[in-house]
Amino acid sequence: MSIYNLHYETYPGKIVDFYSLSAKKCVLLMYNNEMKLLTQYLLVMNKETNDTVEILCRNWKIDASEALRVGYGGLPFGYIVVSGYTTPELGNVLDVRMLPADPESMTIPAVNMDIPVARLESLIKQYPLQNLVVWPGSVPLINDKGLYFLLTRRTGQMLVYETSLLGAIKFLPDGTYNPILIAIDDSAVKHLSERELCINYVSMLAQRDRTCWMNSIVPADPSHWRNILQRIITMIFG
Repeated sequence: MSIYNLHYETYPGKIVDFYSLSAKKCVLLMYNNEMKLLTQYLLVMNKETNDTVEILCRNWKIDASEALRVGYGGLPFGYIVVSGYTTPELGNVLDVRMLPADPESMTIPAVNMDIPVARLESLIKQYPLQNLVVWPGSVPLINDKGLYFLLTRRTGQMLVYETSLLGAIKFLPDGTYNPILIAIDDSAVKHLSERELCINYVSMLAQRDRTCWMNSIVPADPSHWRNILQRIITMIFG
């Protein structure tokens, strides 16, 4: 295994993500909040110096500066998916783009998903299950059949992962898009409590090929004996 230096402090903006295209090429994603620009820096790894060398950069005008996330499920067919929200001043609008994974590519077009995403959000609002929304800040999922969005519902002060539904924008053969809601068999996780499904406790959400997984670190319930003992000790010695 080789270790290469990345002098990210020389690039303007904040780091969004970093991904590999091949054994020698990688891409650094940076976002400049002042200019509202997402920039792909194509880097080549130099084995002699163990440094990365910039070949070119490509800019994308994106107003969604909040909770920027990148999905890599489309790398096999040349795409990444970038999602984020505009600021409250701009309406907290969900912005989703399909961008060419390789900034050198001139054959893979960028796709603005604003219209199909708006249609999907309309379907979600009309669904009988109330307080249902796209999971804010989740990684956008993609394969060659469509885009997929995890959903949440508000329960009291918590946003809880809705395990029974999946938002999707299907890719149709004629090049158009079909937003739908997909029912999911969630019988295997029905035993989980709403507290265990709270999205605040999710530490990782990732996709590889057609598989998605998440990790959650859920604090013990307040009624757990250790929490009770801690409160008693605090009262005695506090």
